[in-house]
Amino acid sequence: MGVVRRTLAIGAGAALLASCSYVFDLEAVQTGADVEFRPVNRSWNAPDCAKDIDVRAAETGEDVWSIESPRGNCNIPFPATYGVAPPDNREITEAKPLIPGTTYTVEVVAEGSGYASVEFEYR
Repeated sequence: MGVVRRTLAIGAGAALLASCSYVFDLEAVQTGADVEFRPVNRSWNAPDCAKDIDVRAAETGEDVWSIESPRGNCNIPFPATYGVAPPDNREITEAKPLIPGTTYTVEVVAEGSGYASVEFEYR
């Protein structure tokens, strides 16, 4: 099992987030062909679930998978597996095959307006 993690730099705008918002660390873990997204355990504020997950090709910005919980609920449990939509959640963009050697950007909105972003290279 390999861990590929490169946390994206968060711009100055992040400093302006309201007090109810927070940023947490996220990792993409690839095992064989599967990729799981999970909060990093060392995050003091690591959430248990996500409201939205969006995966895009880093170079082109093309959406390759997007999922959301109904009515803004936090119904996507961690770890979340690429292309697997838990019951009662909606796929906005159906999962496209990941291409080896391509870098992808993952953005997650979690409970309590938490936010995380990570890039990973699919191998």
